[in-house]
Order: sequence, then C-alpha cells, then structure tokens
Amino acid sequence: MASILKIIGVVCIIGGFFVGTINGLLSEEVYGDQSSFTVAISSWISGILFGTLFIAFGIMYENVEDIASRVRNPEYYTTGNASETGNSRMNSLETITDYKMKSMD
Repeated sequence: MASILKIIGVVCIIGGFFVGTINGLLSEEVYGDQSSFTVAISSWISGILFGTLFIAFGIMYENVEDIASRVRNPEYYTTGNASETGNSRMNSLETITDYKMKSMD
C-alpha cells in the first residue's frame, strides 16, 4: 500500500508537468502568450503539491506498518540483555536498616 501511494505521487508529479505543458500550449492559442505560462505553472505547482502529498502519505503509512509489526512481534526487536525483575543488587531495604537520621541544627 505504501509503495502504491509513492508511485501515485510520482505519477502525479510527472503527469502535472505534462498536463501543464499541454494546457499551456493549448491556452496560448485561445488566450495569448501571458496566460499560457500562468496556466502551465499552475498545473505544474498543483502536480508537485499533490505528488508530494501522496509520497508523504506513503512514507507515513510505511512507518505505521513498521511500528505495528514491532508491536505485534516485540521479541524480534529487543536489543541487549534486559535484566529480569528482582535480579538487582538491592533486593530490599536491608542495606539501610541501621541508618540513623542526623538532625540539622
């Protein structure tokens, strides 16, 4: 799904360039030189914007799939040796049983 969104984004960018060029050339005959460039540039910008949005959604979807796979299979993504609960050096408060508080005058 993520790769499909990225492909659609690239197609939008390339298609926007071609559509803008064709619309610019066709509008030159109808409106004159000044508006043909405006029509072309607006099609190019819209193609780039929509293409970028599709590519960004593809990247976000790819990241969501990665996070979901890590949540479903946590044993494959643990690193290092995690200590088990209760295996620390200080199991209880036994080391401070004879500690006396000193008063601060």
